[in-house]
Amino acid sequence: MALDTYKKEQEKLEKEQRIEAGIPEEPEDTLTLKKIMGNKEESALFGTMLKLQGGHEELLVRLHSGKLEANDIDILEQLRGEFSEKMHAAENIQKELTGELIDEMGVFDADFGKIAKLVGSDKTASFIKSTLKEISITDPGKFDDISNSVEALQSFKAGDFRQLDEQIKKECKEQGFNADEYVKTLAIIDDGERHEALNELIKKKWDKNGWGKLKRGLNIGGIFSHAEATNAEFDKDAIDAAFAQLDDYKKDVGSVLAACIGGNQDLLEAMSREIVGIPKKKESANSMNEVKDEMPDEAEFQAEWKKYRNANFPNWASLNDTQKDDARETFSENFSEEAEQGINKKGGFWSSIFGSVFQGMFNTFDKTALN
Repeated sequence: MALDTYKKEQEKLEKEQRIEAGIPEEPEDTLTLKKIMGNKEESALFGTMLKLQGGHEELLVRLHSGKLEANDIDILEQLRGEFSEKMHAAENIQKELTGELIDEMGVFDADFGKIAKLVGSDKTASFIKSTLKEISITDPGKFDDISNSVEALQSFKAGDFRQLDEQIKKECKEQGFNADEYVKTLAIIDDGERHEALNELIKKKWDKNGWGKLKRGLNIGGIFSHAEATNAEFDKDAIDAAFAQLDDYKKDVGSVLAACIGGNQDLLEAMSREIVGIPKKKESANSMNEVKDEMPDEAEFQAEWKKYRNANFPNWASLNDTQKDDARETFSENFSEEAEQGINKKGGFWSSIFGSVFQGMFNTFDKTALN
């Protein structure tokens, strides 16, 4: 359809304009509540978040009992959005934390440097990344400090730093310089050597443009080439200032991380495990499905009853109604107690939810049908 093509092309051009303007692309929010519940790590973290917030137990019981109310939809979406935002923020930090950045931050911040030397740059990045999603839930204040410092670094790199890079490449194209060759020349530390190198770079440019012989002849005492070399050095101050600012942002990230590691037990434990060579992450809270698997349904209730009846009452048909009722009651009490023990042994938020779900379901079982 022609109009579909129009819309797709418009969206493509708008995206290109945002990229050109240095506007970071918002991550697509595709983390559904169904995905959260079905994922072992995320459902455990989601349960931890709900437990720490408190007040959501009845809502989750209704959800798992098939008794949602209309007002629950907004609350569930709010909780899903909040959790999704935390996970995206953690993944954004994980993407930025490389061994190279760890090395740089270790130079800029002495406290962070001590940590990097104890663990190593790559392993430091690894143990921090492994705990980010957890502390986004359990220690949101420290996590926000980390996230804000990383976002500031990313914003500068995607904004002013990138614009300067584009500006220099544009100027080099207009002036006939190779951009990489030009910035390598600007990077020369000695002022005299740098100026002479730029002077030669300009003469080489003349040769490429076909004006070399004429301009070299007119360049008595280097009057023209030296003047151009002086003008070409103007970018150096801007580049040095940009890198100094970039280093400040990296220093801020290192400083924040050092403070957070020192003040967060999960990070300290992860660091300890990395140092002694036991990188296995501390076991997290149980996932929803791990606890749900412990909850029996009515079919299991009936199957267990048959085993109990056959083992304890082989003469069932000859029992009177009172004896049968007593047998059903004893079995039901034992079954309920064992089921609750199985659910509760997992512990955590989901145990409390499925304990309530099971009781609600168990109360609806037709115990008089046990024959």
